[in-house]
Formats: sequence, C-alpha cells, structure tokens
Amino acid sequence: MPTDAIERYNSNWVQICSVPGVFVVGKCCNGQFYEVAVCRSYIPWLRDHKFEFQLELDFDRTEPADAEALVYGISRARARAQAHFLQNAIEAIWSRRSQELVLYYRRIAPSKLKIPLEWVILNHDVLVSSPLLQLLTVIFILIRILILRSESGLPNGFSSSASI
Repeated sequence: MPTDAIERYNSNWVQICSVPGVFVVGKCCNGQFYEVAVCRSYIPWLRDHKFEFQLELDFDRTEPADAEALVYGISRARARAQAHFLQNAIEAIWSRRSQELVLYYRRIAPSKLKIPLEWVILNHDVLVSSPLLQLLTVIFILIRILILRSESGLPNGFSSSASI
C-alpha cells in the first residue's frame, strides 16, 4: 500500500483501518509503502469498494532491499530490517491487540526471529494480565531458572564467577 494512500487526509484507508479485521502493520523499511494485514473475510468487501492493495506479497520482511544493502552493507542492512520488523510487531501487538494479528506475525516471522517475537507476545500478555497472574509468572520463571542452574551443575548463587 503506497504511503500516500493511507497518509492523505481524505483517504478511505484512514476510515477502514478502524475496522476490527484490518490492521496497519507499519511502514516498510524503505518508507514508501505500508503493510496492511487484513482478515481474509474482509478481502471481498475491500475489492467491492475499490480499495487498491496487493495480496500475499512474497518477500522476507527481514531482508533488506538491494539499495539498503548497498548503502549500509549487507550485515548492517539485514540487522536494520530485522529490527524494523520487530519494531512493527511490537507496535502492532501493543496498539491493537487481536488474536488474528498475533497469528499473522507468528505466520510471517522467519525462524530466526520467532523467539524474540514470542517474547514480545508473552511480555504483552503478562503485563496486561491480573496482578496474580503476573506474580505467578515471575515465580514460574524463578523456579525454572533454579531448575536449569541445578541441572547445569552451577551453584545456586546468582553468579558462578563472583568473588568476595
């Protein structure tokens, strides 16, 4: 979706983005397009109302464009693209929580970013939950850390290299 189609004051996309099944994920790395996630059931309605969009663009959102790789070098450009992907995921999940959006990100995330993405989702779920669930989560994590430390043979202190 070209940026001017969403950013124009009189754009119909501004109104349609308030629909529960339509999510503006964020700008692509080059800043010229927005990525919009749409529940499949809304696609016929969008077509009937003459909204312009492209379906299922087959590209890795964590790989840089050729121009970015030339400017920054491939490794730095790749790191920037991955950070941009995660930033969009964080903003989308925190700003407009829906199970469909979480499933969308889980589906499109490359394997190298699945663990950071799951941390984003878990972080959100815990922080918006009840205080009791937050406390139980902290207790579970502490118990799990102690179990892992005991299985690794390290002492139960907080640091294996501390000296007093």
